[in-house]
Amino acid sequence: MWNLNDKMAWFRIFISWGLLLLLAAPVNAAITVTTGSGQQVPAASPSADIFFKVTDSMGNPNTSVAVNFSLIDPAGNPVSNGLSTSSASTNNDGLVSTRLNPTSKLGNYTITATLVSDTTQFTGINVVVVAGLPAKLIVTEGGNQTLPAGQSSANIRFKLTDAFNNPVAGQVIQFTLRNPNGELGNDKLFLTEATTDINGQVTTRLEALPTEGSYLVTATLTTDETISMPVPVQIVEPIPQLPSLGFGMAYDASGAIVETTASFNGGTRVNDGEFNQEVVFNLNDSIFVQGVINVDSHHLGQGADIIIVASHNPIVPFNTQQIFYMFSSDNRPEVWDGNLANLVAFSRINNLPKKLPLNLYGGKVGAPGLYQGYFAYRLDNGLIVFNGNQTINLRVK
Repeated sequence: MWNLNDKMAWFRIFISWGLLLLLAAPVNAAITVTTGSGQQVPAASPSADIFFKVTDSMGNPNTSVAVNFSLIDPAGNPVSNGLSTSSASTNNDGLVSTRLNPTSKLGNYTITATLVSDTTQFTGINVVVVAGLPAKLIVTEGGNQTLPAGQSSANIRFKLTDAFNNPVAGQVIQFTLRNPNGELGNDKLFLTEATTDINGQVTTRLEALPTEGSYLVTATLTTDETISMPVPVQIVEPIPQLPSLGFGMAYDASGAIVETTASFNGGTRVNDGEFNQEVVFNLNDSIFVQGVINVDSHHLGQGADIIIVASHNPIVPFNTQQIFYMFSSDNRPEVWDGNLANLVAFSRINNLPKKLPLNLYGGKVGAPGLYQGYFAYRLDNGLIVFNGNQTINLRVK
């Protein structure tokens, strides 16, 4: 039988081996980021390497420890293949690394490193992808305007983007104006310089110009003159002084009445006379019909179809039914069935100005009777605004 001394000896040996095993087994106390935090990476560029360190409870580096990496995009969705490596083992310094692969999607990306052996041990880092270098200027509003002399233009808005159409903020854009003679003169520009906002946009407009002709507004990036965008603006004859037709009426695409602040002016000139809201003339007389739409402020800058409709009611015989005609782009009248959805466009306006002058008809009339003229603009959502309260009246003998 063992004596007490033998038992004590074996106990000491057991404790010694336990301590050795305890000391030999590393404890994964923490994983931390060492380098690569706070990065802002241009679109389509990789990030710098991001290093993580694994240490034990004594702060010593742990080697050959497996670490998994994961990536979450700015919308909160996991991304596969978005990192240079999805897993790695620590080196002799307890370090592992990965980096964000090139992406054109802007925003805040989250990279997480997790120990394979203990998923409760993890850490994360954010990398922000920002717009790349400026690559192009585009027009988002106000392109190809046609204005009467003496009227200011609608806003002309430009957008600066990188090669992937991401907006580039904080860049200075210079505006220039070239007149019909090709001469530069910026005194009629509302702004001659602006800095792109968070959406990459800058805005200017033309003050009232007295001279008809083709003008050119050009936006140029001050740091790179090769990035430029010209926008033509056509100035036409001044708006005529026409009789008031009062406020307009509006119908939406379903035919329901909608409130509008638009108002109308219009009239007819017989031969070389004055414009009047109602005229009486003979078949051999020449007429010229004009109108002006004072556009609803909520519709400025929007694209719209211009619509012209005329009704004809013969004086005799009295039982003849009133006929409605609509004018297409070739200025020929077509019978209209009264269905709003079937109205054809006379012309197209890309950007509705405050005042829209229209030449509605010129020449002679082929048949006697009472004619009533309507003109309108139709937004892309189907809303039609027209002179529903008062028409232009023509009585032909």
